[in-house]
Amino acid sequence: MTTSTPTRARHDRPLWLVTMPTSGDGGRTGTQSFVVRGTTLQEAMAAAERRSCDDGARLRRRGAAIDPRRASAVLHH
Repeated sequence: MTTSTPTRARHDRPLWLVTMPTSGDGGRTGTQSFVVRGTTLQEAMAAAERRSCDDGARLRRRGAAIDPRRASAVLHH
């Protein structure tokens, strides 16, 4: 018999706040933040990057480009 580590249910994973810088026309800069769940920092960053491509996220940026390579994240307690 083998034992394995139980996989955490999606809703049991830690909650992260991932913030990505944005830049738009005329030198306009800002940030866009995403609340995502992930077991690791890398998983949370990947989830936020996927969400940044959603139509709703792009609409809220009003045409600004997003830079996921310069994202930062904090674990929500």
